Amino acid sequence: MIAQNIKKLSDLCGVSGNEYVVADAVKSMFEKYCDDVYIDAMGSVIGIKKGADSSKKAMIEAHIDEIGLMVTKITDDGFLKFTNIGGIDMRILPGNEVTVHGKKDLFGVVGAIAPHLLSAEELSSVIPKEKLFIDVGLSKDEAQRIVSVGDTVTFKSYPTYLGKKCYAAKSQDDRTSICVLLEVLKELENVLLPFDLYIVGAVQEEVGLRGSATVTYGIDPDFAVAIDVCHGETPDASDSVFPLGGGTVFEVGPNISKKLAKNIIKAMDENNIKYSIEACGGNTGTDAWAMQICKNGVPTALFSIPLRYMHTPYETVCIDDVKETANAICAFLKSLKKAGDALC
Repeated sequence: MIAQNIKKLSDLCGVSGNEYVVADAVKSMFEKYCDDVYIDAMGSVIGIKKGADSSKKAMIEAHIDEIGLMVTKITDDGFLKFTNIGGIDMRILPGNEVTVHGKKDLFGVVGAIAPHLLSAEELSSVIPKEKLFIDVGLSKDEAQRIVSVGDTVTFKSYPTYLGKKCYAAKSQDDRTSICVLLEVLKELENVLLPFDLYIVGAVQEEVGLRGSATVTYGIDPDFAVAIDVCHGETPDASDSVFPLGGGTVFEVGPNISKKLAKNIIKAMDENNIKYSIEACGGNTGTDAWAMQICKNGVPTALFSIPLRYMHTPYETVCIDDVKETANAICAFLKSLKKAGDALC
């Protein structure tokens, strides 16, 4: 079921600022488990699971947007020029398949001058985006009937298992964390928590942690938990990376409430949850950074799912780590007799 949900969400277009299709899908998925679900003015999805004491609120959040491109010009030859939305690695673009979301979706290929025609100096450097283009196989007039300046472009990928437990697809940063939220809701379906639980799919994380800031300010929870991804271990990366299949990753540092962290770790230990600790001395680069300082301040925690090939068409996770992240959050929430126990 987790892989099916990853594929369903990955297939959708939701570049930062244009998350409407994803928001509608997530709203529909939340409605099965929540007492109320709505989409706020920014476009973030908020689900509410009522608890025993509605004066107390906890929030669990992941973001629904993805990195992408945006059309800036249609050339006289029908090629599309573009800019990036979010952190695109220009090294991986040439030759990649993309979907241009115009009046209808168009298949495209990112093109660049052939390496045979480059100088030795040019071959050793990254091709700047100004020299890249998207080929949709149309003339200028044909392209203009379908594509407009400002249309978004997403990676095209073909979601698939790698082996038996790993799954590869675009935009798992951070749609796979939405799957964690769904697993948490499923596990807690018949559990009455001692507080209202707000489940959030936030927008525009990739361009400045915007949705999480506005939604946290509006909810003003007693404590909050963000879910995102961290870097998975590969042969060429040895620092600040975590093995796929090693469980969830829990953050510690100044972005994280020390009291909240202590109680989450206690619950994970008592329930034999597989986890690693990541220490970050400053900005975690996640929505937790914005959530922590909303209004009068919100005690915040952060879980991460190890992910390989971040911000590429085939981001890869281990399904077991997704399950273990959900298990960790459920174990912690179930351990609380009252909201105040999270921060005692």
